[in-house]
Amino acid sequence: MPEDAHADPIARMPAKDPDDRVYMIAAVAAHVAAIVNWNLADFSA
Repeated sequence: MPEDAHADPIARMPAKDPDDRVYMIAAVAAHVAAIVNWNLADFSA
């Protein structure tokens, strides 16, 4: 898959920290039910 294939969805993904968008798009692509992390500043409950 080309590297830029996810560029548009990443740009549209809402995030307090733009560097966290790649994790959200990976979760969407993998069809995960939840993202578990301790970064409450950028991922509120």
